[in-house]
Amino acid sequence: MIKNIIFDFDGTIVDSKNLTMNLYNEIAEKNKFKPITEHDLEHLSRLSYIDKAKYLGIPFYKIQVLMAGVLKRYKSHLNNLELIEGMEEVLYKLKERNIKLSVISSNSESTIREYFHKSGIKIFDDIHSAKGLFGKDVSISRYISKCKMDKTETLYIGDEVRDIQACKKCLVKIIAVTWGFDIGDVLKSHSPDFMVNTPKEILDLL
Repeated sequence: MIKNIIFDFDGTIVDSKNLTMNLYNEIAEKNKFKPITEHDLEHLSRLSYIDKAKYLGIPFYKIQVLMAGVLKRYKSHLNNLELIEGMEEVLYKLKERNIKLSVISSNSESTIREYFHKSGIKIFDDIHSAKGLFGKDVSISRYISKCKMDKTETLYIGDEVRDIQACKKCLVKIIAVTWGFDIGDVLKSHSPDFMVNTPKEILDLL
């Protein structure tokens, strides 16, 4: 029986692809990197972070710095964010089942809290920021240990290959969602425990 669900934020709870693209393009213009167009989004959703960097002409070691710049600008654009259609209803129904709901995201804790406050969403028990793009497995493991959660009663829900990889490292089952940053067939190739195409399917799995 699942008692704890940990959510990713960007691409999973909120649709932030266009916002992320626009903020990236502001930085790319200043640094002479290739801009992203809407036409590029599907192609990029099929690539690893290394291949994304190559496609955009970004030295891989600069990805963390670039994303930090995106997240720094992100907070002033929260009004441009929308919840994934159907997600709010699912969140409240999960809470009605007495499931502990948390967020662990590469985005900043203060940004996520401010978004939920503005949106009137008050159902998350904890919100934490993972350090860097590739440290989510450590953050998940530490959080589960701190809260004395049973891993067999815990699920992570995310939209990227790196979420699947993080969950495999810390032995937590994952539901991969196909409406986020990485496309469904790429997610499937990394063997998540479950995959869903709509938020409602999360309820059907539990």
